[in-house]
Amino acid sequence: MSMQQVRGAELSGWGLPSCPMAITAVARQFTARSARIGMGGADLEAAARRCPGFSSIREGGNTSDGYTWWRTIVFDVHGGQVAILMPLLRDQDKVDDTFLDRSPAAYTKGSDDAKAAANAVAARLARAMGDANRDRAGRR
Repeated sequence: MSMQQVRGAELSGWGLPSCPMAITAVARQFTARSARIGMGGADLEAAARRCPGFSSIREGGNTSDGYTWWRTIVFDVHGGQVAILMPLLRDQDKVDDTFLDRSPAAYTKGSDDAKAAANAVAARLARAMGDANRDRAGRR
């Protein structure tokens, strides 16, 4: 099911996902390090903490379609929140040359301004993840 966006998967308390264009960049950076392993939890957390509005990161998260996510990252923005959910790496068929089960997803709650900010939050996270990937590559 690699990199598929599941638009009907509701996150309890958050509603349906928004699909900001920058979510593709998040996926690209998540899998940039290698097609098999992806970005580790510590590096993902460090990248998320670099972003304005970072609130929390935790393991898991479940959506109404029964999917369990690898990580949920929450940002406080404009009187609301944006959650970026990161998928597991279990797609052994590599349908689109990645091991991602599905696309990362963005959810919002609170103000309409938070909904509008979802793309900017995803873009900032993708840039921070790219920086973390470059930093790690430089240490090798």
